[in-house]
Amino acid sequence: MATNESTVELRESVCLDDRYATTRVVVPLTDEGTSGKTRGNAPLCGGLRARGYGKMSRLGKPLISVIMPVFNGAGTLEDSMLSVLSQRYDMVEYLVIDGGSTDGTLDLISKFDEYIDYWESGPDSGIYDAMNKGLELARGDWIIFLGCDDILLNCFHAVAPMLQDRATVYYGDVYMPASHKLYGGKFDPYKLMCRNIPHQAMFYPRLVVDKYRYDLTYRLLSDYHYNIRCFNDPELHFHYLPILVSVYNDFDGLTARSGDPSFEADKEDILRAFFPQREYLAYRLRTFLKRFEKRYVRGFAKALRRKK
Repeated sequence: MATNESTVELRESVCLDDRYATTRVVVPLTDEGTSGKTRGNAPLCGGLRARGYGKMSRLGKPLISVIMPVFNGAGTLEDSMLSVLSQRYDMVEYLVIDGGSTDGTLDLISKFDEYIDYWESGPDSGIYDAMNKGLELARGDWIIFLGCDDILLNCFHAVAPMLQDRATVYYGDVYMPASHKLYGGKFDPYKLMCRNIPHQAMFYPRLVVDKYRYDLTYRLLSDYHYNIRCFNDPELHFHYLPILVSVYNDFDGLTARSGDPSFEADKEDILRAFFPQREYLAYRLRTFLKRFEKRYVRGFAKALRRKK
């Protein structure tokens, strides 16, 4: 347990259980504190906040909020939860937003009730509605989203010292086991116009949380729309961290199973609306040349080889 001298700004932090990242450093809530924010209309809720404990940043150790949306995820949820709770880093806030599961998910959430900062369960309008609810509740300086079938690697202790600029979105890499490949790397405008940054490896600063919410028009790719909007915000910067952050389930995750027709129909309009005209036209030209090369140049070369 920390001493009183070192915890003035923490209102005397306490350790409830040193086995887990979420219970090593907590703060008894006071009436004037905002760390215990809950949503009054949540049908079912619980966690450390309900027990009178919250979180606050410490000097040199930013609070990182992990938001996990879930719906009927009992088959994978426990491993995902343990990957958050087992972080070496102490300043972790963990929020679980359930869409009203009926498969045993709530039993698992209840099992870890005293280690989750806040959880709630009730009907919602999909994964991005759950993520928006999480953004309303998060108290962290930095926010990361993790699916209930993804695994967070033990990396927060390495990432936290790099989170220096409160107007920068930091992002790393994910591993995709079905494809057996790393996904991520450094993104420039062209690369982002082609594909999304993996949100399971993104650390959003509070500035983003205060400005933006997910557009519920897009059922499965609203995070792509969100990242495009943030990337082109003049107040924000993006910085790549060469760190493997999580394992992304590309076996049977939502986006692995199906696309997002609404987003695909709107994508060109979205790119035109957010990216500077010069960058958008360069993207269109490069895309055309790649398709031309694939369809005609490679096809012609293949035909020549057959004749030989």
